[in-house]
Amino acid sequence: MENLSERLERFSLKLAMEKTRSLEFGRFARRDAYRRGEKPQEFSFLGFTHYCGKTKNGYFKVKRTTSRKKLERSLREFSDWACRARHKLRKGEMLQRARLRVQGHLNYYAITDNTQGCTTARTGDILHHASR
Repeated sequence: MENLSERLERFSLKLAMEKTRSLEFGRFARRDAYRRGEKPQEFSFLGFTHYCGKTKNGYFKVKRTTSRKKLERSLREFSDWACRARHKLRKGEMLQRARLRVQGHLNYYAITDNTQGCTTARTGDILHHASR
């Protein structure tokens, strides 16, 4: 942490200590956490939750999924927009704008290992999920 703080200071940057923490992450973190009877640690950054995973061949891989908080907010905002827009826009125009909103979401979040988060945003479950 000290080295990181010093390095950032060279670029006139500072760490937000309330948002910064040191966690066990990497090739052996998952195995070691399970040996202690704990879940492996994960962290959220830029709208994704990063966690320790494995490839099909069993090698370590950093996996990412849409952050639950970001997904719920996005779905809630879409639902609110749809409720407001359905009285103001014609059906064709509303569907076109809805498609653009979903496409924008997918342009950012559609990455390897994030199928579940993208499927929730893409399917008709959008309104149902947001109302929960």
